[in-house]
Amino acid sequence: MNELILALNAAGIRYLLVGGQAMRLTGMPRFSMDWDFFIPPRDGKNLARLNEILQDEIDVPLVVHVLRSFRTAPTFSF
Repeated sequence: MNELILALNAAGIRYLLVGGQAMRLTGMPRFSMDWDFFIPPRDGKNLARLNEILQDEIDVPLVVHVLRSFRTAPTFSF
């Protein structure tokens, strides 16, 4: 995972490490082995750089999914 973080930093990728591993790195004991990253969803250039450095590791490129605001989401009546 260190290689990935170094590659993200070298490429200038904007990301945030969250979850158990982020807590572990700040000194809290955690036994979770997964790594959770938040990548800003509306930064196309950032996503393009991320796809470039991950192209040999993933089968399908990461894409931006536009989420609708709760204000514009359809409402349902029951």
